[in-house]
Amino acid sequence: PSVFGPDEPSLIPSFEALSSKAFPTVSTIISKTMSPESAAILQKWQEKKRKELGDIPFAEYMQNIKKLGRQVHSVIQRKLLSGSVPETLDKSLENYYRSVGYLLENVHTVCVEMECIHPELRYRGRLDSVVHLR
Repeated sequence: PSVFGPDEPSLIPSFEALSSKAFPTVSTIISKTMSPESAAILQKWQEKKRKELGDIPFAEYMQNIKKLGRQVHSVIQRKLLSGSVPETLDKSLENYYRSVGYLLENVHTVCVEMECIHPELRYRGRLDSVVHLR
């Protein structure tokens, strides 16, 4: 079986297929189709970092990276939706925001966090944002 769904595509996906989670996500497709070389590089990095830090600190390190990613995402989303960002940001968060913040001053937001599907290629995902540059 393919991560992309049944072998026989239908011309028009059913409403259930579109509204349910019948199609795989882009993240699932990327993880399941990662080349053996890329998977080996990632695993080698994880093993090296785990050995360097220890199991529990490595798990905390990974959680902190994910947390920072969610925070950056949240600040950018807030800027796109409300036009403002918090007055004070953690230093690491501030550095990430500064790297893109100037671009966000010159955009018109069309949508933020929109679920989408590709009915012909049969995958789904989430657009972080669609903007027009001014």
